[in-house]
Amino acid sequence: MQARNSLLELNEVYFWTLTIYEWKKLLEQDKYKTIIIDSLQKLVMNKMISVYGFVIMPNHIHLIVELLSLNVKRDLVQALQRKLHT
Repeated sequence: MQARNSLLELNEVYFWTLTIYEWKKLLEQDKYKTIIIDSLQKLVMNKMISVYGFVIMPNHIHLIVELLSLNVKRDLVQALQRKLHT
């Protein structure tokens, strides 16, 4: 997953789509969906985001989130990359 260099503001709600390189279907297995959900729960517990909805598809993710902390987008992408590559 690669983050675009876009400006996001705190306390705003965003519809955010994360796509997997070359649309590979890496999220078909439940163990990878669990990693995504666990990562989102950790960000919510650490008061970095509020999640209003999400959909995990085989090759991309849709999120409706409110950013409560700076650098959440970068931190989320980095955390997911680390977990999915181990």
